[in-house]
Parts: sequence; structure tokens; C-alpha cells
Amino acid sequence: MTVSFSRWFGRVQAGGKAEQPRYYPQRELLHRVSLTLVRCPNLEDTLPDLLSQVLLDAGCSSPVWLAWRVTADVHWSLNGTGPQPSPLETARLKYQLDLATRGNRFQLQPEDTLARHEITGLRIPDSEGGLQLWLLAPLSLATSGEDRRQLLRDLGQAVHAGLDIRLEHERQLTALRQEVQQNLAASLHDSVAQQLCYLCLQTGRLEQQATQLSADQLQERLSDIRCQTRQAYRQTRELISSARIRLQHSLHQELLCAVTDFERNSSLLFELDNRLTGYPLPEPVAVELLLIIREALSNVVRHAHAQKVRIQLLPHGKNGFHVHIQDDGQGLPAQRNADSFGLGIMEERARRIGARFRLESTPGNGTCIELIAEELCP
Repeated sequence: MTVSFSRWFGRVQAGGKAEQPRYYPQRELLHRVSLTLVRCPNLEDTLPDLLSQVLLDAGCSSPVWLAWRVTADVHWSLNGTGPQPSPLETARLKYQLDLATRGNRFQLQPEDTLARHEITGLRIPDSEGGLQLWLLAPLSLATSGEDRRQLLRDLGQAVHAGLDIRLEHERQLTALRQEVQQNLAASLHDSVAQQLCYLCLQTGRLEQQATQLSADQLQERLSDIRCQTRQAYRQTRELISSARIRLQHSLHQELLCAVTDFERNSSLLFELDNRLTGYPLPEPVAVELLLIIREALSNVVRHAHAQKVRIQLLPHGKNGFHVHIQDDGQGLPAQRNADSFGLGIMEERARRIGARFRLESTPGNGTCIELIAEELCP
């Protein structure tokens, strides 16, 4: 983006002498400096050109530099219009910036040189986002008059505002990417990973019992494995196309299928009491409920050493629901595996649909999981 700064500088007649440039700060152009930094694709290339254009329009050929960092960062970023300083100069300057910033000082003492210029620094007040910025200029420029000092202050504030917005956008994008990654990881964990785990168990059992099974039994096992493989493939394609699992049937039918699958491949007795069959659950809520219940049942089958599991889905209040899952197994251990993600994912799914997640478990007395939502969250 090209920005013109010529209107920043007017010309006045000084007692019949030649016209001299005089600085007139203009809010509109300060905003354009900030917007340029927000929108530019490459900050490292844009910032020196932007500073050079401002100084050129001001009739100034002296170099300036900017040093900035966010409070949580240790290292300073340094960029500007002058020659590249030596590594020793850069290290010494950053050390002085650390001392001045920690001491809450707003001026640098002109004790150092940068690219052979004796420099001084002007600190712009920190933003709420923690951005710390210093504008560094040769001592000769900073002391050449009030116009020049005001130019440096306004330029520093404009750059500070643009960088602050840019860094906030980057933080929001990073948080959004992390949320998308977490959602995708949770969907993979509660769908494809469960199917693959089941397939591993089934193929292992088949390998051990292949010589003992009749042709009909072998065919039944192979058909089941093929069905589960197709389901894992379908779920993978859904995640690729929309990053979200969808219901193929009603929630009640999906729950019946899940209970039937778990019951057929374990020695547990499952009891399903679903009183939400006529309840107007939005599909995103129904999907989250299904995935939470499937994860809970998968944990029971794999870890609980239980004999019976009861699943209840009940209306709650005027427009809510209550899900209750109880097993009679050995309960959760006092210390859980660090690589276990299931419980955390269930809690996050409950939070998305506005439900409270409660887990009760004592060794030897089974485990109870409850979801309670006062209002439906679409």
C-alpha cells in the first residue's frame, strides 16, 4: 500500500526568506500509517519503506530504527531505515533497552552508537496487549527542534497502534487455529480412533481364533470388520469435507447401534433408557451427546471391568436434558495416564452445548458420568 505523507508538511514564509518545511500532524495520515502496518503482507519489507517515506517527505535523511516486543517475549525485534548494525551493536542496544524498560524509563541515554550514529531512544507507552516499542533516532535528529521531536513522537505512536492491532490479529488467528486443531483432534479421537481401536481388537481376536472358528463364524467376523472399516472410512471423509461428524440416523437409532456394537463385542449388559426420542434436539447438540456417550461406553468396555452399564437420557426443566451413565466396574484409578484425552474431550464437548459435566468415581464402586443442561444450546 502506497501512503502519501506530503500533507503532513506545510510551507510557511519566514520573513521574506526561502520557504521552510514545517510539521503539521494530521490524524488521518497517522491512521493511514497504522493501517498500512495492519494490512501489509510482509512487515519486514514494509516497515523500512514506510519510515523512509515519512522521513523523506519531512525533508529528513537521517536513519531511524524501531525496536519492539510483547511483554511475554524475551527478544527484541529491530528494524529501520539505516544500515544493518553490527551484532555487537545490536546486542548492546537490546541490553540497554531491557534495562530502560525494566526501570520504567522513557528515554535512552545517548551512550551507544548504532550503525555509527550516536542515538537516543523514545519509548512509546505500552499497550494493553503488552506491546513495548522504542523509536531510535540519531541524537542530531532528536535535538534539531521541536518539530522533529513531535514528528518522532507521532510517528512512534502511529507505528505502535498499527503493530498492536497486527499482533492482536495474529494472536486471534493463532487461537483460532488451535481451537480448530483441538476440535479436529477431538473428532478424530471420538470417531476414527475408536473404530481403529475396535478393529485392532477384532483382528487380534480373529488371528488367535481363526483355526477354531467355523466357516460361518469366520464369515460373520469378517463382515463385522468390513462394516467397521467402512464406518471409519465414512467418518474420515466427513472430517475431511466438513471437519464435523454428522448423524446418519436419529439420535435414538445411533445410540441403539452403538449399544448393540458394544454389547456384541463385550460381555457387558447394557441398559438404554432414552426419554428424549420426541425432544427437538438440534443436530450439533445430538452429535455431541452421541460422541460423549460413545466415549463413555468405550472407556467402560476397555477399562472398567464392569458387568452392567445403564444409560439414561431424560428431559430436565422446561428446555433441558439430563444424561446419566452408570457402571458397576472398578472405578477410576487415583492417578490417570498423562496421555489419556477422553475425559478432557468429553468435558469440552459438554461445555460446547451448555451442559455441566460431572464425574464421580471411587475405586471398587464404579463410575458415574452426568451431563445436565438447563437450556438447549444450538
